[in-house]
Amino acid sequence: MTDSKEEVFLQFYNYDFDSNEQYVNGLQEVYKQFLFVKSETDIEIQKDISQGIIDTSKIKDDEKDKLSMQAKVFFFCSDTGNILELDEYKEWEDKYEKNQKLHEIEDKDGEDNKSNIQDQPVSSDPPYSSNYEELVDLIMNSKPIPERNRGKE
Repeated sequence: MTDSKEEVFLQFYNYDFDSNEQYVNGLQEVYKQFLFVKSETDIEIQKDISQGIIDTSKIKDDEKDKLSMQAKVFFFCSDTGNILELDEYKEWEDKYEKNQKLHEIEDKDGEDNKSNIQDQPVSSDPPYSSNYEELVDLIMNSKPIPERNRGKE
């Protein structure tokens, strides 16, 4: 089964990895194997392993994130039959999340504007900026209107 990239990316983005027992157990195995490899160069981890201690907290956060993402891709592709290229997905995810945040801000602003409009008393006078009001004041009081600099040098 091969869906469009967008559909596959959305499926992956919304996939519930935490409830996938195979993924959860597999990730722990990945961490364990990573520690075994790391123990070849890290004496502290080597000592822990020789005592039967598998302490995944000794894996750096960035390493855990990378391992977790790679495991997610493997288990997702195995489970769905789709192919997902991680670098393309990360680019898509960045754009998707930025877009989601923009929609949230727009939705929030729209709701704020609706409540502000509802809270304001109804007036027949259109709202004017303070600059407009100052201009009207200058005209009404026969004062000279200052010239604006329009980028002329």
